[in-house]
Amino acid sequence: EFEVARDMRTDVYKVVRAVYDNKDEMSQLDEEDRLLVERLEHKLRANGLQLTAEQRTQVERVNKRLVELELEFIYNVDHATNHVMLSRAELDGLPASFFENRRSEFRGLTKKFIVLAQAAEATAVLKHATNEATRKTVYVAQSSHCPKNIALLQEAVHLRLEKAQLFGFATYADYVLNQRMAKTPAAVTELEESLSAKLRPLAEKEMAELCALKRKEVEAAGAVYDGFYEWDYIRYSSQAMANQHRVDMDEIKEYFALDSVLSKVLSLYTTTLGLKVIEASSVLPVWHPSVKTFEVWEADDSAFVGHIYLDLYEREDKYQDIAVWPLRSAVVGEDGTRMTPASAMLASFSEPTETTPVLLTHINVKYLVHALGHAFQNLCSKAKWSQLTAPRDFAEISSQ
Repeated sequence: EFEVARDMRTDVYKVVRAVYDNKDEMSQLDEEDRLLVERLEHKLRANGLQLTAEQRTQVERVNKRLVELELEFIYNVDHATNHVMLSRAELDGLPASFFENRRSEFRGLTKKFIVLAQAAEATAVLKHATNEATRKTVYVAQSSHCPKNIALLQEAVHLRLEKAQLFGFATYADYVLNQRMAKTPAAVTELEESLSAKLRPLAEKEMAELCALKRKEVEAAGAVYDGFYEWDYIRYSSQAMANQHRVDMDEIKEYFALDSVLSKVLSLYTTTLGLKVIEASSVLPVWHPSVKTFEVWEADDSAFVGHIYLDLYEREDKYQDIAVWPLRSAVVGEDGTRMTPASAMLASFSEPTETTPVLLTHINVKYLVHALGHAFQNLCSKAKWSQLTAPRDFAEISSQ
């Protein structure tokens, strides 16, 4: 709500517009200051500060409610405890490592293992389980594990339409795209249909190959093939990859121990950017004991660049994906000195044991390289203003 109220301040908009409309004053600003004024004016105008007082009140009400819905939606996802109970027989095909330290309960005389309806566990079952009924059970549980969010989405859709119409647009898509390269929903649809026409023949060919793999496996087990479903895709696309390219993603993990990958990826970035990374020389405040802190310096020790925080292991209520958040941007303070930046990279890998290191899938290696690209982008920024540290349409370039 603070951000919504901040972005709806008419007093700030009047000051920004006074500078923006003064050609002499704008011409005397340096390029970065001038760009900041232009960005602020566009942002505040897009927030509705050019509307009537009554319309602004309505926009602010809608925006505040949308924030509430978003936070509630995220909370529901993060705290969802949906799970299914499956026996060892029902989980046939899963590797032994899947059952290590896994919670279980007896239902009658049968030991049932708890499988959470979350991405990592669901993906393992969808890939390895030979029992189609098991795959379907897990897929349905994963796809419907936050029923509370349906009503939230429905309300958000109505509020977005109301907001768009306050700005004079027919739909929310029209409102959003008006500020982006595509400009109109029709342009987006045209692009999607063009891509679909080009990709459909390849998709149909690949789908036929996956159907053939499932049919062969089902009939070999003496069952009747009855079609290909959503819960089949991960299993048979993995088989196709292994058959066609002799690639077993589980075996590839053996080459990607987390500590080794992290060391090499940091080396890649520091060599490319002329930096060096060392463990923090002093104890920094962290939000969990497992968080590791590092200092980033110019390679020749001529200047301290900033800090990187690595929060790599799973824990209850933690964000599940690999992502980076700038804790502090490299901006110039009021006294003219540059504040050193800090970036935090979060992941949810299983913690290593005395005998088993953390092994990364190939896709997680890619995500880790990508995320650290964002971290170093924040660290290396020379912008005066935090809003100008990276153009929105350039945000993914450095991490590629």
